[in-house]
Amino acid sequence: MGDVTLQNIRKSYGAVEIIRDVSLEISQGEFVVLVGPSGCGKSTLLRCIAGLEKIADGKLIIDGEDMTAATPSERGVAMVFQSYALYPHMTVAENIGFGLRIAGTPKPAITEKVLDISKLLKLDHLLHRKPKALSGGQRQRVAIGRALARNPRVFLFDEPLSNLDAALRAEMRVELAKLHHRLGSTMIYVTHDQVEAMTLADRIVVMRDGRIEQEGRPLDLFNKPVNKFVASFLGQPPMNFIEVESIARDVNGSVAEFKDGSTIRLPQMTATIPRSKITLGIRPDDFVIGSTDGFTFRTEVVEHLGDETLCYGVVSDGQPLTAKFKGQAPIKSGEILLLSTNGKHIHQFDLEGAAV
Repeated sequence: MGDVTLQNIRKSYGAVEIIRDVSLEISQGEFVVLVGPSGCGKSTLLRCIAGLEKIADGKLIIDGEDMTAATPSERGVAMVFQSYALYPHMTVAENIGFGLRIAGTPKPAITEKVLDISKLLKLDHLLHRKPKALSGGQRQRVAIGRALARNPRVFLFDEPLSNLDAALRAEMRVELAKLHHRLGSTMIYVTHDQVEAMTLADRIVVMRDGRIEQEGRPLDLFNKPVNKFVASFLGQPPMNFIEVESIARDVNGSVAEFKDGSTIRLPQMTATIPRSKITLGIRPDDFVIGSTDGFTFRTEVVEHLGDETLCYGVVSDGQPLTAKFKGQAPIKSGEILLLSTNGKHIHQFDLEGAAV
């Protein structure tokens, strides 16, 4: 089993409240990712689940048992840290089997367990090495192996890939996904990287200032964010936010008016808010070039990445905008483009930032 329930969890350091009335239910076998900017409380919440931080108020329930005041060893959880936290004087085999040895497990059983885990994580040829002789990815697999050896009810990951280079992070993301599918264990994963969140999670929990802003399946959050914060946090490059003076309907759809009087056509918009300031949310890859219904966009920086082209610049009234096009678009810095939207995923936000 591995059901985890958080009921109105609060955590403070002195007068500073870090976790503010967080409630969340995590089902057996789910891969839940806590994501948000630095200081939002995601790592503190994970440490509260692990028992490394004392919960000030609320309840933590694991498999129906109240674990709010339980010691870390009583909770049946295992945590993988950002810093690996390996013992430098021990071999890979000794690091993986350390928890079993402390628990008094017979030596033959430890040897068998360590060998099984090392084969699963492709570490069986490295069992006699010490951490200093391993790469970053290998060290992280050893840390994961040590957690696996405890056969926990819940795995906790605190930004485990942040110390790895980009290529190794991508490789380890795939390995973690495979591991979850193979084990079917409950995993709670903390990261500030939205790519990790989108690719690994069954469910994403977006946090800000110690509270949950929105939780749900990755594509649900991507397509239907509840506010500008969530919309800006998921997607790379992030969503554009363009302030317009009004949105009105005509026979061809809807038209939004910029501050300088220029307009942008929104063919698929259904809501009309005349004479009311509002913010449009448009993702960079939802623009097309060359429509007669377009608006002017002056490029300032162009990045040619081979499979895509990123353009950073401003619209006619000076608001910044990022546009992304497939392939090797022949665009130069300083060029003025006529852009329009493809009308598929355009969002509206009110003055407080809430989706409308």
